[in-house]
Amino acid sequence: MEWDHLNFLMLGQQNSLHSVIVWVLGGSINDKLSDSNVQKVPFSSWAEVVDRLRARWGFRRRKAEEWEEALEEVKSLKGLESDEVENGHEGALVEIVVRKVMSELKRLFQLIIPEQLVGIDDRVEQVMSLIDPKFNDTRIIGIYGIGGIGKTTLAKVLYNKLSGHFEYLSFVANIRETSQRKGIECLQKQLIDDILRSPHDVSNVDEGIGIIKSRFTSKKVLILLDDIDDKTHLNALARDGSWFKVGSIVIITTRNKSILDEAGVGYMYQLNELSLNQSLILFSRHAFRKDSPQSEYRIISPLEVIGSFLWGKTPKIWKDTSKRLKKAPDKKVQETLRISYEALDREVQHIFLDIACFFIGSSKQNPTYMWDACDFFPESGIEVLCLMSLIKIDKDGKLMMHDQLRDFGREIVRLENQMEPQGRSRLWIYKEAIEVLDSNKGTSKIEALHLDKYDCRRSYTGEQFKELTNLRFLKVSTANLVGDFLNLLPQLRWLQWEDCPLDFIAANFHPKKLVVLDLSWSGILEDWGGWDPLKMATELKVLNLLNCRSLRRTPDFPHTQLHRSPSISAALVIMGMPFVERNSRFDWKVGIIGRTAFSKDNNCGIT
Repeated sequence: MEWDHLNFLMLGQQNSLHSVIVWVLGGSINDKLSDSNVQKVPFSSWAEVVDRLRARWGFRRRKAEEWEEALEEVKSLKGLESDEVENGHEGALVEIVVRKVMSELKRLFQLIIPEQLVGIDDRVEQVMSLIDPKFNDTRIIGIYGIGGIGKTTLAKVLYNKLSGHFEYLSFVANIRETSQRKGIECLQKQLIDDILRSPHDVSNVDEGIGIIKSRFTSKKVLILLDDIDDKTHLNALARDGSWFKVGSIVIITTRNKSILDEAGVGYMYQLNELSLNQSLILFSRHAFRKDSPQSEYRIISPLEVIGSFLWGKTPKIWKDTSKRLKKAPDKKVQETLRISYEALDREVQHIFLDIACFFIGSSKQNPTYMWDACDFFPESGIEVLCLMSLIKIDKDGKLMMHDQLRDFGREIVRLENQMEPQGRSRLWIYKEAIEVLDSNKGTSKIEALHLDKYDCRRSYTGEQFKELTNLRFLKVSTANLVGDFLNLLPQLRWLQWEDCPLDFIAANFHPKKLVVLDLSWSGILEDWGGWDPLKMATELKVLNLLNCRSLRRTPDFPHTQLHRSPSISAALVIMGMPFVERNSRFDWKVGIIGRTAFSKDNNCGIT
C-alpha cells in the first residue's frame, strides 16, 4: 500500500509542476477511487504516509514538503468516478480514459502556426461548414489561392482543430518542392509510413498507389496535402475518397484551382486576400508591435516583411521606402521584398539565400558551423533575418521560411544567370544540377550543389567537379564518387553523403576545410575505405552517423582541432550513434547538442 501511496504522491507532484493530466489507477482495477473518498482522506493520514516514506526511503524534508503541496492540489482535482460511468462498466471507463489521453497527446504534436494571425477565425468557420460534424462520409476539401496568401496556415489550423477526432494522421508538406527534388515516390512513402506506422519501400508511383488503395480503406484518416501543383501528384496520393474509410478527411492546398476541378474535388474554398482593415492590423503588429499605426506614419504596404523592416525606423526612411515602392506599383510582390533584401549585409544575404535554397526545415545549429567557417557571422545574421521577418525559428530550433520568401530568394539566384544554370551560385533542382555536371559545364560561380534524388544510384567523377573551385556545400545521396579528386573541392565545408556506398573508390579525396560531414543512413563499417581520406578534414565540427546501424565504433579523428569561435562548440559533435562503443581518443562529454562531443539522439540528424 505504501508503494501505491508513493505513486500517487509522485503523480500529484508531476501535475503540480508540469500541468499534466493525472490519471490515478489503484493497485488493481477493482479498487474504486472517487473524488469524494480522495477529498475525505484526512490530511494527517497523508502526512503520516509521507513521514513513513521519508523514513523508509530516505527522502529529504524538502521533497516531503513538495509532496504535501502537491497533495493539496490533488485533493481539489475533479475526475471521473468509475461507478458513475456506464453503471460501473470498467471497460467503458478505460475506453474514455484512452480516448482522452490520446487526444491530449495529439495536442502536444500539433502543427506549428504563426502567432500573429489576423482574420483566421472566420475562414476556419467557413471551411468547417464544408465538413460533416458527424463524419458520416469521406470528404476531400481543396483550398486554393495565390502564393503567400495563407493557404498552408489556414490548412494547419484546420488540421489541428480536427486532429482529435482521428487516429491516423499525416501532414505532407511542400509537395511541389519535394517532388522536384526527390520524386513523388518519396512523398508516397511518407504518407504510407505515417498512416500505417511502419516503414515501407516504394520503388515506383504505381506501387505506392497500390499500397494506399489497398491498405487505407480500413483507416479513418486526416491527411493534409500541402502545395500541390500537378494533377499527377494528387492522383498518386489521394485520387478519390474511395481509397479511405468513411469519415476520412483530406485537405489539399494549391495555387491552381484547375487541379481540383480536373480531379473532381467536391468541396472547394477560395482563400482571398485580407481586407484593408485586416491588412492594416497585420502590418501594424510587425511595424509598431500593436494593432494600429502611430499618427505620424502613413501605411505604405500591407506586408509582414516590410512592416518588420520599418520597425523602429524614422519617418524619413518610411518616406524613402514609399518612393521606392511607387516606382514599381504594378510589379510583383517580389520587387517589394527586394527592398528588405538589399538592406542586408552581404554575409546575411548569403545566409538568406542558403536557407531559401537548402535549409528550410533544418536545425538552425547545423548550417551555423558552415557559415561560421565562411565568415558569414551566423549568430548576428540569423538574428537580423528573424527581426526582419525573413525567417522564423520554430520551437524545435528549425529554420522556417514563408513560401513567398523562399520563391523570392530562389528567384534572386535564378536571375544571376537566367539562361545558364552553371552561371548561378546555387543549384537545388536535380535536373539542372545533373545537366551541368554531365555536360562538364561546372564553373567557379557555383557555391552549393544539391544532387539528392530519391532512389537514384549513380556515380560522379572527379573530372565533373574540376571547375567547381568555390563549391562549399555538396549534398548527394545513394551515389558514388569515382576517379581522381587531387586538389579538387578546396573550399568544401559541407558534405552530406547519405546512404554512401560500402566501397570507397575515389582517389586523393581530401576535403581539408570540411566542417560538416553527414554519412547518415549508410551501411558503412569501422574499416570503411573513406575514413582515412576524410581524416584530413582537420576543421571537422559535425559528424552525423544517424542510422548507421552497422557501425559499432566511432572513427578516430586525431587531427580534429578545437574551434576558435566562442559561439560555436569547441568539440567534435557526433550525432545519431545509439549502439556506438566509446572511442578513447575523443574527449567524451555529456551536454546539449552544439556543446557536446557525442549524442545518442536518433532525431538529431541534418535535414
